[in-house]
Amino acid sequence: MKFNYKLARIVLLAILPFIALGAYFYFDKQTQNEKIEEKGDPKVAGAQTFNAEYLGEDLPILPNAEISSLYSSGGQLNVIIETNQEESEINNFYEDYFFKNGWQKVNKNTFQKDNRKMDLMISGNLVKMVVYSAVPTK
Repeated sequence: MKFNYKLARIVLLAILPFIALGAYFYFDKQTQNEKIEEKGDPKVAGAQTFNAEYLGEDLPILPNAEISSLYSSGGQLNVIIETNQEESEINNFYEDYFFKNGWQKVNKNTFQKDNRKMDLMISGNLVKMVVYSAVPTK
Protein backbone atom coordinates (compact mmCIF):
# COMPACT_ATOMS: atom_id res chain seq x y z
CA MET A 1 0.00 0.00 0.00
CA LYS A 2 1.40 3.32 -1.06
CA PHE A 3 1.14 6.41 1.21
CA ASN A 4 -0.91 9.09 -0.50
CA TYR A 5 0.83 12.41 0.20
CA LYS A 6 -1.78 14.39 -1.69
CA LEU A 7 -4.61 13.02 0.48
CA ALA A 8 -2.56 13.59 3.66
CA ARG A 9 -1.97 17.21 2.65
CA ILE A 10 -5.70 17.76 2.01
CA VAL A 11 -6.63 16.25 5.37
CA LEU A 12 -4.03 18.39 7.14
CA LEU A 13 -5.30 21.54 5.43
CA ALA A 14 -8.86 20.64 6.44
CA ILE A 15 -7.89 20.12 10.10
CA LEU A 16 -5.66 23.20 10.54
CA PRO A 17 -8.50 25.77 10.68
CA PHE A 18 -10.14 23.82 13.53
CA ILE A 19 -6.89 23.69 15.46
CA ALA A 20 -6.35 27.42 14.94
CA LEU A 21 -9.93 28.21 15.99
CA GLY A 22 -9.60 26.09 19.13
CA ALA A 23 -6.33 27.81 20.05
CA TYR A 24 -7.90 31.22 19.50
CA PHE A 25 -10.80 30.49 21.88
CA TYR A 26 -8.54 28.85 24.47
CA PHE A 27 -6.07 31.73 24.61
CA ASP A 28 -8.86 34.34 24.43
CA LYS A 29 -10.45 32.78 27.54
CA GLN A 30 -7.06 32.88 29.29
CA THR A 31 -6.79 36.58 28.45
CA GLN A 32 -10.27 37.24 29.85
CA ASN A 33 -9.32 35.51 33.11
CA GLU A 34 -6.20 37.67 33.37
CA LYS A 35 -8.32 40.80 32.83
CA ILE A 36 -10.53 39.80 35.78
CA GLU A 37 -7.44 39.44 37.96
CA GLU A 38 -6.20 42.84 36.77
CA LYS A 39 -9.32 44.53 38.18
CA GLY A 40 -7.32 44.97 41.35
CA ASP A 41 -9.10 42.58 43.69
CA PRO A 42 -6.69 39.82 44.68
CA LYS A 43 -9.40 38.13 46.75
CA VAL A 44 -11.41 36.64 43.88
CA ALA A 45 -10.86 32.95 44.63
CA GLY A 46 -12.05 31.98 48.10
CA ALA A 47 -12.98 35.53 49.06
CA GLN A 48 -15.76 36.69 51.33
CA THR A 49 -16.82 39.38 48.86
CA PHE A 50 -15.89 40.34 45.34
CA ASN A 51 -16.11 44.05 44.66
CA ALA A 52 -17.90 44.39 41.33
CA GLU A 53 -17.23 48.09 40.83
CA TYR A 54 -18.97 48.26 37.48
CA LEU A 55 -22.17 47.07 39.18
CA GLY A 56 -21.65 49.10 42.35
CA GLU A 57 -22.07 46.34 44.95
CA ASP A 58 -20.39 43.58 46.89
CA LEU A 59 -21.27 39.98 46.17
CA PRO A 60 -21.63 37.56 49.07
CA ILE A 61 -19.23 34.66 48.62
CA LEU A 62 -19.35 31.82 51.12
CA PRO A 63 -16.32 31.38 53.39
CA ASN A 64 -13.88 28.81 51.98
CA ALA A 65 -15.66 28.81 48.60
CA GLU A 66 -14.04 29.46 45.26
CA ILE A 67 -15.34 31.23 42.19
CA SER A 68 -15.35 28.76 39.33
CA SER A 69 -16.94 31.07 36.75
CA LEU A 70 -17.30 34.83 36.52
CA TYR A 71 -18.49 36.81 33.54
CA SER A 72 -20.52 39.90 32.81
CA SER A 73 -22.75 40.90 29.96
CA GLY A 74 -25.04 43.87 29.45
CA GLY A 75 -25.31 45.13 33.03
CA GLN A 76 -25.51 41.58 34.38
CA LEU A 77 -22.90 39.69 36.36
CA ASN A 78 -22.93 35.86 36.44
CA VAL A 79 -20.99 34.10 39.18
CA ILE A 80 -20.73 30.40 39.93
CA ILE A 81 -19.01 29.33 43.13
CA GLU A 82 -18.11 25.92 44.49
CA THR A 83 -17.97 25.00 48.16
CA ASN A 84 -17.66 21.89 50.29
CA GLN A 85 -20.55 22.98 52.54
CA GLU A 86 -23.92 21.26 52.69
CA GLU A 87 -26.84 22.76 50.78
CA SER A 88 -28.63 23.62 54.05
CA GLU A 89 -25.55 25.56 55.29
CA ILE A 90 -25.41 27.44 52.00
CA ASN A 91 -29.12 28.34 52.23
CA ASN A 92 -28.67 29.55 55.83
CA PHE A 93 -25.69 31.72 54.86
CA TYR A 94 -27.58 33.49 52.06
CA GLU A 95 -30.84 33.89 53.99
CA ASP A 96 -28.85 35.51 56.80
CA TYR A 97 -26.89 37.70 54.36
CA PHE A 98 -29.97 38.98 52.55
CA PHE A 99 -31.88 39.64 55.79
CA LYS A 100 -28.98 41.53 57.45
CA ASN A 101 -28.24 43.63 54.36
CA GLY A 102 -31.78 44.82 53.59
CA TRP A 103 -32.58 42.65 50.57
CA GLN A 104 -36.23 41.76 50.02
CA LYS A 105 -37.27 38.32 48.79
CA VAL A 106 -39.24 38.82 45.55
CA ASN A 107 -39.84 35.12 44.94
CA LYS A 108 -38.22 31.80 45.86
CA ASN A 109 -34.84 32.52 44.21
CA THR A 110 -34.91 36.28 43.57
CA PHE A 111 -33.91 39.08 45.92
CA GLN A 112 -34.08 42.85 45.39
CA LYS A 113 -32.56 45.90 47.04
CA ASP A 114 -33.09 49.40 45.68
CA ASN A 115 -32.55 49.14 41.92
CA ARG A 116 -30.53 45.92 42.12
CA LYS A 117 -31.80 42.37 41.72
CA MET A 118 -30.09 39.03 42.32
CA ASP A 119 -31.17 35.56 41.27
CA LEU A 120 -29.69 32.87 43.49
CA MET A 121 -29.72 29.19 42.56
CA ILE A 122 -28.23 26.53 44.84
CA SER A 123 -27.70 22.96 43.71
CA GLY A 124 -25.66 20.67 45.92
CA ASN A 125 -22.36 22.45 46.53
CA LEU A 126 -22.73 24.87 43.58
CA VAL A 127 -24.13 28.38 43.87
CA LYS A 128 -25.05 30.46 40.83
CA MET A 129 -25.69 34.19 41.25
CA VAL A 130 -26.99 36.44 38.51
CA VAL A 131 -26.82 40.09 39.53
CA TYR A 132 -28.61 42.79 37.57
CA SER A 133 -27.27 46.32 37.96
CA ALA A 134 -30.69 47.94 37.53
CA VAL A 135 -34.21 46.58 37.81
CA PRO A 136 -36.60 47.89 35.14
CA THR A 137 -39.54 49.81 36.57
CA LYS A 138 -43.07 48.80 35.58
